[in-house]
Order: sequence, then structure tokens, then C-alpha cells
Amino acid sequence: MFNLIVKAKRDADAVKAALSRFFNGWNIKIHTFKGMTSSDKVFDILSSIIDDKSFFIILLGRNERHLMALDKLFSDNVSFFVVDKSKVRNARLLEIALSFEYGRAKIRNIVGWNNESYFFSKSAEEIIFSSHIPAIDVFIGFSGFLKLLEPRIGRIGSYPLIIRDYSGLHHIYSGVFKIAELKILSVGEDFYVNRLSDKYVDLNLNSILTSNVNVIEMYERISLSFLSQFKGMGDIIVPWSGGKDSTCALVLALKAFRKNVVPIFVDTGLEFNETREYIDEISSRLGVNVEVEYAPIDKELKVRGLPTFDNRWCTRLKIEALYNRIKKISDNPIVIVGDRDVESRLRSLRPPVRRHEFVLQLAPMKMWPTWLSQLYLIYNDLPLNKLYYYGFYRIGCFICPSLRSWERAIMREKSIQIPQF
Repeated sequence: MFNLIVKAKRDADAVKAALSRFFNGWNIKIHTFKGMTSSDKVFDILSSIIDDKSFFIILLGRNERHLMALDKLFSDNVSFFVVDKSKVRNARLLEIALSFEYGRAKIRNIVGWNNESYFFSKSAEEIIFSSHIPAIDVFIGFSGFLKLLEPRIGRIGSYPLIIRDYSGLHHIYSGVFKIAELKILSVGEDFYVNRLSDKYVDLNLNSILTSNVNVIEMYERISLSFLSQFKGMGDIIVPWSGGKDSTCALVLALKAFRKNVVPIFVDTGLEFNETREYIDEISSRLGVNVEVEYAPIDKELKVRGLPTFDNRWCTRLKIEALYNRIKKISDNPIVIVGDRDVESRLRSLRPPVRRHEFVLQLAPMKMWPTWLSQLYLIYNDLPLNKLYYYGFYRIGCFICPSLRSWERAIMREKSIQIPQF
């Protein structure tokens, strides 16, 4: 899935050492542009290496900074990043590893503007936002997002763009205008929003989708190319929560393997009704039979109490239930997950292919930003779970410790009844 390109063999040796220490098992291919420094010659060498089936990060030392001008000549699966040393080989191994992370983040954290639509490409006419910070995420605000914010700060326009920053800070854009900042707390019952500009535009979701078809297809092509390596190697299983990422993973699995794809839904007894309805609707549309495994979290809740960030006993029970069902289905399971780098530091450090207990786990969506998960389902003529249209950022069950003040406000707004335990 990933390729790293540096100037010369000694730089490649340093990169190999850094990857061995910090990204062991990632199977990253390393190339060089043979010590060349001429832009024309480097362009020709890179053109012979780069394809459209994986991601390419070109690490440059300060001495090669002039080659950054080549970045815009290559497609959106290519990223140039300058290591803050005269040569890549002179950087510490940790610095090289971090540069690899920054280069990856730079690919997905780009928002441009073309005519009257967001364009998630470095070739956009106007760049609204770009960042190499791995924790940054970008997503589109649906109608529920507006219903919560507009009574507090006035009109912000349809389909605003939200950039998630550190510590619950979100930057809100309407078209090219940054119009507000939103602070979502992990605890408590409220969130805070500050209006920065009175300007706003009303956007059309179909126009946003149409503008980004080529970018969407690029990500899909890379994900399907990654999955195609594993055809005929085992039984394909997709853990399906009813969230956007696991639904995208299911669609990718069906496209890559066409048949014999088994989705498993782990029922905790504490699922939102919208999620149950969504599983039924989408499984019917896709023509798949869903295996359901019960994890007795609703019963254990009365004994253990609510899970917390430090004690997510519910997650352990869900994984145990999932693996119990997998054992009943296959002796040679390949599990396709919707894990994405931007979700957490832990997930960003996991390789795209890994052994976890008795399963081979594949993560074809590692590089996907949230806007892509949102648009990919619509691109495939599938709706999102209604909870996303309400304004949810992520979906779990009623007692998920990751529910923040924002989701609790939505539940009050929609009068979603939560059982008392």
C-alpha cells in the first residue's frame, strides 16, 4: 500500500532502519532517484516508479527542497515532504518515522475550492486548508449539524466543512470562508461555538460528490488493489457495526471478492434503533446475509457498571463475541476492517496487514479521511446511517464512553430515549 522514495542508497538505508524500528511489518517498498538532483531527471525517474495502485511519499532533505516544485505534477496519491536536515540520512530514526507519518497525513488533509464546490485535491484552483498533522480530520456537516449550531450562531449554509483539530477544537468552513470555531468536550453536557464571519454559502451535496469522483475513485482503486493480493487466501469476513467505515469496508470487500463475503453484526443489546434498521436496509440492498452474534453487554452492565475510557470492558466482550462467531464460520478467516489512521494514534501505528490471534486482518481504508467515507457510500448509491444525518460523528451503542457532549446534545434534540440502568 505504501512506497517511500528518497534521493540515494544511504538515505534508503536510514529509512529502512527507521521503518524497522517504528513500522515493523508494514512491508513498505523503498526506492531512490539514484542520487539525482536535477528536477527534470528526478521527474523522469519518479514517473517510472509511481503508479496509481498505492501511495508514494517522497522524503527530501533540505538540500533537495527545490524538488518540492514537482509535487503538483503528480497525482493525489503522491506526497513530497522535507525532513528538517540537509540530507534524509542525517536525521534521527524517530524524525524519519515522523516524516513518513507527516507525508501520509499531507495526502488526506487537503481541501480546495473549484467553482462552487469543495475539491479534495492539491490540483484545486484555490487551497482552503492543508496540513501534515496526523490527528487532523476533515468531514462534511449534514442537516443535524446545522440544527444544533444555527440556533446559537445563525445561518452557516448547507454542507459546511468541518476540520477536526486537537482537544475537541473544530474549524467550520462554509465555502472558502472560515465562519466559526466549535469546541466539543469529551465530558459534560455542553459544547461551545464562536462565530467568526457572517459569510456563508449553500452548497449542493451532489455537486460536491461530482467534483470529487476522480479522487474517490483513486482511493477506491488503491484499496481494491491492496485487497486483490489476498484473493483465494481465505474466507472473507467483515465486522459490521452499521457505521460508515465498516459499511465502506463491506462495499470494498464485495467489490474485491465478489462473493462469499460474510458480514458479522455484534449485537450488544444496547444498539440504537437507527442502527438496527440500517443493518436490515443495507444488507437487503447489497444482497448479503448478516451473521448476528450476541455480546451480553446489556446484562453485564448491571454488574460491572458503565464502561469508561480507562476500563472499556465492553470492547473486550464485543471482540470475544466477534471471534466466537468467526470460529464457527471459518478455519482460515481474513477479516476486513474499516480502521483508519485518523481515528486514533493506536490505529495509525497498526500495519495494513496484521495477524491478530487466529485471524489475518486487513485495513484497506487506512488512508481515508472522514469526508471520503461519507461520500463513498453516497457514490455507491447507499445512504448513511440516520445517526450521521442527525449530526453524529461516530456511532457506537448507548453507553459508549466515546459519546461526547455533542452526541448527547443530539440525543436531547432528537428525543432519543436512552434506557436507565
